[in-house]
Amino acid sequence: MAGKYSLTLADSITFSNGILGFLAITYVIDGKFFLSAMLLLTCILIDGMDGWVARKMDIEHEMGSYLDMASDMVSFCFAPALLLYTAFYDISKGRAWQNFPNALATLVAMSIVFLGVLRLSRFADEDDDRNVSGLYRGLPTPALTIIIVTSTYLFGWGSIWGYHPVKVLIGTMLVSLLFYTDTAYPKLHTTLLTASGAVAVILGLFGFLLSKINYPMGPYLILITLIIISIYVIFAPFMVDKDVR
Repeated sequence: MAGKYSLTLADSITFSNGILGFLAITYVIDGKFFLSAMLLLTCILIDGMDGWVARKMDIEHEMGSYLDMASDMVSFCFAPALLLYTAFYDISKGRAWQNFPNALATLVAMSIVFLGVLRLSRFADEDDDRNVSGLYRGLPTPALTIIIVTSTYLFGWGSIWGYHPVKVLIGTMLVSLLFYTDTAYPKLHTTLLTASGAVAVILGLFGFLLSKINYPMGPYLILITLIIISIYVIFAPFMVDKDVR
């Protein structure tokens, strides 16, 4: 019985994902958006590592799936939703029922948490067919996290190319609707997809580092990250074989 609930190396990596996600929340509250953004991107890299370690060590137990779900809820639901809300909710313009962008920021943040938790709960269900043919049912939550982290900086709190809260919020809302659908997304197990995902996240991390020191190339790297993940969101379902889908 003790072995059933003992933490493996993969579980420890998963747990660190949740811890960093919580720290990202604290930095959002403190107004340190750069640190929060970098932590969330780091969480995505870690999220890919735990599954790889579990497969290599042939580790599989019930606790691991629920620990992964709990950590992902913190890092890829609550933290990005709070970042989006904080970036675009302007209390000086009135409360949510007095100002449309504020109302939209509240609604979209709530929908991200609600739909994201539903998606992760379904993913953790042992009876779900999530492992069939290496597909995800619904958009993976880290994908929307990347979109939120990059777009809120470029068109929000960083205002690199203008301040566009309504456009970002509506776009994020539309993408979040893909969470709890039967839309098939390929897992990042192939060499091409794994390399593309890793490159996108690493470019984003470097972009934020360079932007922090006011290096001109920084925002462009972040934009490339946003473009790569947007391509995955839009076109990846078409990569899935029709019969499998």
